[in-house]
Amino acid sequence: MSDTTNQTEDERAPDPVTILPLASSWDEASTLRVIDDRDQQVDHSHRPIPPVAPGGMPYRYKVRLRRRNAYASTADEVLAMFIDGYRARPGPGPEIELEQVRRRGEHCIGVIVTHVAQAVLDGSLTPAQIEVLQRSADYGTGRDPITSTECPRWDDPEVAMWLMGDLYAPEYGRFDPPVGKVRLIWPGRAERYLHDLADLGLIVLAENPATTTAPMVEVRGSTS
Repeated sequence: MSDTTNQTEDERAPDPVTILPLASSWDEASTLRVIDDRDQQVDHSHRPIPPVAPGGMPYRYKVRLRRRNAYASTADEVLAMFIDGYRARPGPGPEIELEQVRRRGEHCIGVIVTHVAQAVLDGSLTPAQIEVLQRSADYGTGRDPITSTECPRWDDPEVAMWLMGDLYAPEYGRFDPPVGKVRLIWPGRAERYLHDLADLGLIVLAENPATTTAPMVEVRGSTS
């Protein structure tokens, strides 16, 4: 019998959970459904059975929280769990969409600043590296984003540089980001931003791409 088989439930590695802080309140218009583990129905393989959204359609997303699952139909509904003041079901109109983009952008800056602060606290970076990484998180001060002129390449083996990708979009053609161990985050579109947060390991996300009754598949957010 293998060591894995002999392990008790408490000894096994815990399943990954979302580490991104939740918003202080959620949009009441959301059809989001949160189910505690003790209330979650499971199939014969002990996989959670996704509930059905109002109207009879299956939910597209499942977010794994601590001891509970959250189910949502759209990327906006998921993001509203994490972004204060964000609309889960935004109405039509350019003003509303611009406000959604603004809130995603502000949230993205917060994610990057938190990442830099944690990297500094971990103590593995040199003073010169700290200065460059802090510069990469310098948003909202009127300065242009960090470019390849200031930092041609970032190659720290442990700490990646996270940047707001929209500021380096080819259609603007103004700025070239550093290369190397650099992750671009794109808050301009809700679905892409959600996937970026999951790819960074901040959200544990399962997605049903076809939005059918097929089982949810864990495709994002697992730690490597």
